[in-house]
Amino acid sequence: MSAIDKHVDVQISRETATVSRQGFGTPAVLTYHTRFPEVFRTYGNLTEMTDDGFVVGDLAYKLAAAIFAQNPRPASVVVGRRSTPAIRDVKLTPKSPVLASTAYAVSINGTEFSFTTDATPTVSEITAGLVALIDAGAEDVNATDNTTDLDVEKAASPGGAATAGVAFTVEFDPKLWTFNDNTLDASADTDLATLLGATTDFYGFVVDLWDAVNIADLATATESAAVPLLYSAETQDTDVIESGSSDIASTLQTSAFDRTFLMYAYDLDPSPAAGWLGRQLPTDPGSTTWKFQTLATVAASALTTGEIAFADGKNCNTYTTAGGINITAEGVTTSGEFIDVIRFVDWLQARTKENVFRALAVNPKLPYTDSGIQAIVSEVEGVLRQGIFNGGINPDEDYIVNAPLAADVPSATRATRVLSPITFLATLAGAIHKVVVRGTVTP
Repeated sequence: MSAIDKHVDVQISRETATVSRQGFGTPAVLTYHTRFPEVFRTYGNLTEMTDDGFVVGDLAYKLAAAIFAQNPRPASVVVGRRSTPAIRDVKLTPKSPVLASTAYAVSINGTEFSFTTDATPTVSEITAGLVALIDAGAEDVNATDNTTDLDVEKAASPGGAATAGVAFTVEFDPKLWTFNDNTLDASADTDLATLLGATTDFYGFVVDLWDAVNIADLATATESAAVPLLYSAETQDTDVIESGSSDIASTLQTSAFDRTFLMYAYDLDPSPAAGWLGRQLPTDPGSTTWKFQTLATVAASALTTGEIAFADGKNCNTYTTAGGINITAEGVTTSGEFIDVIRFVDWLQARTKENVFRALAVNPKLPYTDSGIQAIVSEVEGVLRQGIFNGGINPDEDYIVNAPLAADVPSATRATRVLSPITFLATLAGAIHKVVVRGTVTP
């Protein structure tokens, strides 16, 4: 004991306990591959992926590249491994009428196969010509001529038998082709559950499956997941941008999923769904709208006004050019709710829960008194103030937090040590997505 200790006794306790905070900035890519045996690994850049054995042509690498290409970009990406390979099976049908002296081209894994019609073209000539070219090529796919259309399936070798494995990518001109992905169930929802069992340290995810069956399964699994997630789905099926209602966009719209958003594009390499996550997840929840975003490296789809209208009507997003700028639109989930609203409310709920829990955990006790109740109210108000700062809550309309006085809580309730209810009312800031101007000029 020093001389001063006899007179002054000072002890300082540390109330520095921290609560694990849910993140809203990390994306995940979930693909079939054999680059590592674990369910997932986390990477901070593409070099770390190549050091781990990934190559530029791997779908996991391509999806991560689209994410990391954005500015701002996430600090890391969770790369999950799907255990169930799929036989990707797509159908391409020449649109009627077929055009003379026109190159009917299809790119597979970036390799173009092109058949040019003569002066008197027929559909069967186009399909037969392309099937011969594809099966004689170097891509591990098998093409089948159905006379009126052609199918392309994943194969072990060019022109070989259909075999489950790493999916191939396709690019085509929707003005010349209708396209449908007929891949069968690949247990993608089971793979997602396995990933969530291994880690929940991600918020949005993309996959290497683009067909209606697997998208619907993943959307259902995402909606019922134990942790809040966003599924960034994408499709090339041309019936999405047509008038019918049997397409995947219409199916998801009917289900009104809040946690899945769908993008239509006829070129998925680089992936617009992955790029969109990479562009938006680094931002503070509530600070940005998901509309009007320009995605680095991602090609815009040259859709007609009518095609965009069909997509909009089915709550399907697009990435097109307007006024010379490539933009995402409309920034909605399949239910029609705005993506930024879902993400901000997730953030608001998580931070409120975490902050209130910390107040309970770091104090010896919070008494069931007005001062104890106010300590909890202060934590709720702190999150609302941060929500205003982030841009998610309207600062022009005061939020209201209501809590009971201790004396008004029935003694039976106080005996249970449950404080209920604390309620709040706050107005979302929203975002301007369309402007209408009407003017009059006079001589």
